[in-house]
Amino acid sequence: VLADPGQQVEQMASLTSYWG
Repeated sequence: VLADPGQQVEQMASLTSYWG
């Protein structure tokens, strides 16, 4: 994984919030 797990999770949460 390039980025840290926490950062990746935060990015996924941001994308989900954007799409939701």
